[in-house]
Amino acid sequence: MNTRVSILVSTALLVAAQNSIADQVFTDDVIVSGSTCIGFDCVNGESFSYDTLKLKENNLRIRFTDTSNSGSFPKRDWQITINDSANGGEEYFAVEDIDAGTKPFYVGGNAPDSALRVNPNGFVGLGTSTPLVNLDIKSNNTPTLRLEQDFTGGFSAQSWDIGGNEANFFIRDVTNNGLAPFKIIPGAPDSSFFIASDGDLGLLTATPDGPLDVAHPADANNHALLVAPSGEVGINIDNGFTPQGLLDVQTTGGESRFRVESDGTVKLSDSWQVTGVDGGSLTLQSTSNAATKIELKDDGSIIIGGGITVDSSGDVTVTNLTVTGTCTGC
Repeated sequence: MNTRVSILVSTALLVAAQNSIADQVFTDDVIVSGSTCIGFDCVNGESFSYDTLKLKENNLRIRFTDTSNSGSFPKRDWQITINDSANGGEEYFAVEDIDAGTKPFYVGGNAPDSALRVNPNGFVGLGTSTPLVNLDIKSNNTPTLRLEQDFTGGFSAQSWDIGGNEANFFIRDVTNNGLAPFKIIPGAPDSSFFIASDGDLGLLTATPDGPLDVAHPADANNHALLVAPSGEVGINIDNGFTPQGLLDVQTTGGESRFRVESDGTVKLSDSWQVTGVDGGSLTLQSTSNAATKIELKDDGSIIIGGGITVDSSGDVTVTNLTVTGTCTGC
């Protein structure tokens, strides 16, 4: 081979070698009928099985670079990242917000089946492949939802747990030694705790008739305890009746047996009333006859019906005394 031919061959080989590692730009669609392997560790005869696209090397990233640069067009860059690149790093699949430097979506290695599942009907399952409601959380021991506030917003850190198991449904104050201020035991009856649209609270009733309504155990339509809209309190109130005083203890049919009026008067069965009089005396008086009364004075004396007085020494004075028969010691 002469010198001219040798130079031509050498030049051709050099150009071929450079072309083999040079970037290739296609100005038309590229269609690959078969599978594709991309990465430094792809080999001739790569096994694809059912894989259409395989990425194979020790640092796997897919970058989405948006080149928009005018007006208000969105231009944020994103990346799918597989595993940390550093020795001893984490194993994960993540979607990264490149511009913000965050990983809003992260799946750690060895995450269990159905750790997060969205079914065709939109139901989301955490730990279950068959979510039955909008959000279905499944665990083999006390599925729990944590609400955690940290201090980065300038507020005190506080954590709450909402969970349930075979023993109870609970709200737990994690920050304060795990106190559980609210519990519901399985099997609790309907409307054990009911808040109506107007704010009325019912215990064992779904139709509270006042700010607080405790259903009677013998008849849920009646009220063992009722705080009426007026603020009056009733005990043992039948359905359709209301307290008639600050405190009203009734019997069947709305009949008051013990009632405290707004002025402090105490009435017994609507036949008698107990009042306090200026000076500290106490009077038990008939509601139908004002003369029928007993007064207990603060000096210890007792006046009966206005005509008989027993003083603190035990002496008895009777007004307009009429004696028939013998009076011994008169």
